[in-house]
Amino acid sequence: MLRRLSSIICILLCGGLLLFPLSNALVYAVTASASVNGSVMTVSGQATAGERISVIVERSDGKHSYLGQVTAASNGNYSLSFGLDQGTYKATVSAGGQQAQTGQQTVTQDPVNNNPGGDGGSIIAAPDSNAAQASVSIKGDSANGLILPATEWQWTGSCTVLQALKGLLDSQGINYQLGAGGYVASIGNLTEKKPGYPLSGWLFRVNGAFPPSGAESTMIKNGDNVEWLYTMDGGKDLGATEIKPEMIPVLDEQISKELTGMLENLGPVLSALKGSSKLVNANERMTAAEAQLLGKKLDSNQVAIDYKLASAGGIVYDPAQELIVFFPGGALTGEIALKAAEEKSNGVITNNSIQLRSSVFNLQPDGSQFAKPVRIAIKFPVYPASVAENLTPAWFNNAAGEWEAMPGIIDLKNGTAIFDTTHFSKFAVVEKGKSPSSTDSQANQEAAFDYAEVEQNYPWALTAIKALSSQGIMVGSNRGFEPGRVITRAELAALMQRSLEAKITGPDLELRDVADGAWYYSVMQIAVKAGWINGYPDKTYHPDAVVNRYEAAGMLYNALNQSKPGSGAGEPDYSDFGKAPTWVKPALGYVADQGLMRGFPDGSFGGSQPMNRAQAAVIIWGIVNDR
Repeated sequence: MLRRLSSIICILLCGGLLLFPLSNALVYAVTASASVNGSVMTVSGQATAGERISVIVERSDGKHSYLGQVTAASNGNYSLSFGLDQGTYKATVSAGGQQAQTGQQTVTQDPVNNNPGGDGGSIIAAPDSNAAQASVSIKGDSANGLILPATEWQWTGSCTVLQALKGLLDSQGINYQLGAGGYVASIGNLTEKKPGYPLSGWLFRVNGAFPPSGAESTMIKNGDNVEWLYTMDGGKDLGATEIKPEMIPVLDEQISKELTGMLENLGPVLSALKGSSKLVNANERMTAAEAQLLGKKLDSNQVAIDYKLASAGGIVYDPAQELIVFFPGGALTGEIALKAAEEKSNGVITNNSIQLRSSVFNLQPDGSQFAKPVRIAIKFPVYPASVAENLTPAWFNNAAGEWEAMPGIIDLKNGTAIFDTTHFSKFAVVEKGKSPSSTDSQANQEAAFDYAEVEQNYPWALTAIKALSSQGIMVGSNRGFEPGRVITRAELAALMQRSLEAKITGPDLELRDVADGAWYYSVMQIAVKAGWINGYPDKTYHPDAVVNRYEAAGMLYNALNQSKPGSGAGEPDYSDFGKAPTWVKPALGYVADQGLMRGFPDGSFGGSQPMNRAQAAVIIWGIVNDR
């Protein structure tokens, strides 16, 4: 949507025509290639101008790696060179939530200043003799626990706390959201300002102390220990002596003014719509690369709004402006405590043949009525596979259990749906007329499905992915299969339900954070009733939380051990088994015994690492083959 120092949509009403001129910054999807000269490997490519880029290079045996950062030039080009020991390497480049990988490169000689052969596990020294490294860890709330154990981050030159965090999150595939001014709004779907906790969010401390400046301006030095921690009350529960300023919600006055003007100007166009949506910028439709870039940015964003408005009205939006809600004067008869929660849709098809093309936004208080229409804008990627004429805003009718289309403006260039409503409900952008049988069954579309990313970067999962796609057990969206995208608790439970053909009867349970209209409602009911997923004391189940490998092992153990007990062969030979939490050790023994989950090349299980779709596909294919 509208963002300072980025694309600003200017809306003009001229003779009844809408014009959406857009001033584009130089934006690229991240690309990467590599070359070798002697012992020096060079990684280069393009990214967004001025973007900070993280480069992680791994040797094929998994034992050696190089981590560094570089900033893209004004034309988007970047290049980084470094010395490596002998071996075969592949680089992963991360920036702004995107990733790209190079092909394999072989280094045939050791650098002069490196110890030939290395020590089998250390980070290779950067070419700069002033290279430094610090330890970074991430700990969530009591429900989410440790998200990232203490991990070394290496850099040359200078580095801020925020740069180190982004580099590690990108390299680990953990999603995150940055708010205005660079403060961290969410990590791994754990978002600031939980309902009832307006001062909850992410804070950091360096060497045990909370710095007076923000993460974007706090520099770190060699040997520092950086801890990211989730607070429930502005830092007091973590020992901070005063509420940190980044915990206090602030809406930018200039951006609010621009957004208000834009939405107010659209009033005549919206009021003239009669039952169907109006397409604009159809001749400048978003390209596939632009849609992919926007989709990844929105995937890493989590909308969580908790804001009070006076009767005079006003505008509210999340830091990424994925959702904007505008209350014109006269719409409210009194103060309102607006809450908006995002549910990731991943292209799910509903029971009335409507496919979700954006996240679902649950606006509370549900059923609120307004004296004048409230205007809402939702950002979404316009992928090539979408039929433009079938795109429309929609609200969820709880009584009918279906999504209902509503008229609005669909901007095909900027990926924006704008519409009016006189009541609160769940809202999304949908595509009408999708047939579950033709879309869910990848067998009918396999010839058109692009497996290039899987073949190039996840060849070990290709057989499983193709097999599961052909059976409709695990399908992609019009973004592709997305093998590297991390998987949530609800998504893994859905895959397990399909592979085990599980059906559980009985009355529905009270699952406080599983909404009736959510795509995963029945999935979570089955998973909880069957004992695959255990809840928390407050009766929440965190369906959108990212699953790490420990949690995945626990779910598999809970689902399969009774019907197919393990052999009781004893402890698995994972090198880090002794560090695993007590609760998961029986599950690790089981999945190793059954061959469901393997360790990494260095012998570790890596339980704290998030699970991606490629890894999940291999596990689920193992279950299907054994069924």
